[in-house]
Amino acid sequence: MQPTSNKTPTLTAKRRKETPLSSISQL
Repeated sequence: MQPTSNKTPTLTAKRRKETPLSSISQL
């Protein structure tokens, strides 16, 4: 989660809206 967020904050933001927080937490 940390590296992904650091690499592409835009993608993370888009994913956050698309997928729930629980889904991101699993990743």
